[in-house]
Amino acid sequence: MSFIKRVTLAVSTQVDRMVGEIENHDAVVEVGIRESRRLYAKAKVRHACMRQDGERLHRRLDGLRADTTAWRERALTCEQSDEGEDRALMCLSRAKRSAVQAESLAETYRHHIEVETHLGHEIDALRQRVESLEHRRQLMRSREATADAASRIRETDSGALLNLDDTFER
Repeated sequence: MSFIKRVTLAVSTQVDRMVGEIENHDAVVEVGIRESRRLYAKAKVRHACMRQDGERLHRRLDGLRADTTAWRERALTCEQSDEGEDRALMCLSRAKRSAVQAESLAETYRHHIEVETHLGHEIDALRQRVESLEHRRQLMRSREATADAASRIRETDSGALLNLDDTFER
């Protein structure tokens, strides 16, 4: 074998090995992106459920606040008799109980909103990460295609396939 053929064989072997590694990298990257998308979708679903829970909490809180107001108004409309005073005290007791429940639920709702907001930011970061991975995968594939084209051009220019210079001169 001549020296040039041995060098050409060695270079083509290295290129084939590099292409094999790139193909393996592509598969690993594809699996990683698929897993990231799955986690992103799962987080979005959980966030939507959490948002619905927050809306339910808010409606319940509004209901408790309305109950508190209604019980206080009812206490004001009670008669000025002994029986009316007992009813008014019961109404005020119920209003106080509703107010305490509303206060407790308001704290729960505030905490829920904080967690929901934090989860929203994390989901946005996941989305950006998936987009970044997809972009980097495209760059890797472009580099692979460029390297493959350059390899084929070198093969063509080295005379292994055709001697293009001679063809153009004819």
